[in-house]
Amino acid sequence: MAGYPGELDFVLAMGDERYKDAKKHLLSMISHAREIDSAPTLAGCAQRLGEILFAQGDEESAIALHEFSEFIDKGSLLAKLDHAKFLARLGKQKAAKEKCEQIISIANDSPFAETDTDFSSEQYGEAARRILDGMKPR
Repeated sequence: MAGYPGELDFVLAMGDERYKDAKKHLLSMISHAREIDSAPTLAGCAQRLGEILFAQGDEESAIALHEFSEFIDKGSLLAKLDHAKFLARLGKQKAAKEKCEQIISIANDSPFAETDTDFSSEQYGEAARRILDGMKPR
């Protein structure tokens, strides 16, 4: 089950293509993230807004919001990984490859263990390699 106010409702609204409702629930999530001063949650909200805009045909703004999520949560490999997955989904292979290589490099240069709130650097590296493998011609 989703963990933040509005998160489950957001997911359900997106699944039903009710983008106006999704935006409403996203605002609830943003409000909560601001209350708890959570950069990772705010970054995720930026990416979710990007998903709404992408679903409505605004690819350029969606990409910009994924880039912005990395600014909001500086140094976050999760924001970078989600951005890489989004780029790969759009077929922007060169940009996705560069983002994955950046994740792998950071994960290798600055290893860290898994915590209750984050994956380990090794897990991020593995996830980035899976994205790269998924982009290879079959």
